[in-house]
Amino acid sequence: IFAALDDEQFIEQEVVLSRDNQPVVFNDIYLENSTNVVSVYPDRVREDGRYYVLDFTLAELKGLQLTDNPQLSSQLYLSGFDETLSLIRRMEKKLGKTIGIAPKLVKTWFHKVEGKDLCGRTLSSLQTYGYTSRESKVLFQSYDTEELQRARNTLLPMMQMDIPLVQLIEE
Repeated sequence: IFAALDDEQFIEQEVVLSRDNQPVVFNDIYLENSTNVVSVYPDRVREDGRYYVLDFTLAELKGLQLTDNPQLSSQLYLSGFDETLSLIRRMEKKLGKTIGIAPKLVKTWFHKVEGKDLCGRTLSSLQTYGYTSRESKVLFQSYDTEELQRARNTLLPMMQMDIPLVQLIEE
């Protein structure tokens, strides 16, 4: 959970892309340190010795187990960003209140090098689930200044969206 303006709480979702261009909720572009990818797909390693989220489809990623917490590893799996947005919308209906979200783009530079549009694809998912205005209780976050400028100047107007953009700054 991410604390934001006026002491409102937002659920932060770190987002990367899969091979089939699906936004995935995961905190890194690499899989080997947090999943069982090495044992499931030993032949899918890149020359640099790494397993990249971008090299797997969403269906393949959903078949991996998260191993960060050994006590829960058999119960935790990767999920698509759209799935989490759908779940949040259902929770809002059940609870009768709006839940804030704060999607954060992970390593946009890597996605650009690989020819993927993480920013545009994530905004498209937000649009699909109705996060299109400042009243939507969404904070769109990135460390990448250029991508946020592209979102503000090109993508948001083209998609008829007006959501708050948050420039993250590293130490």
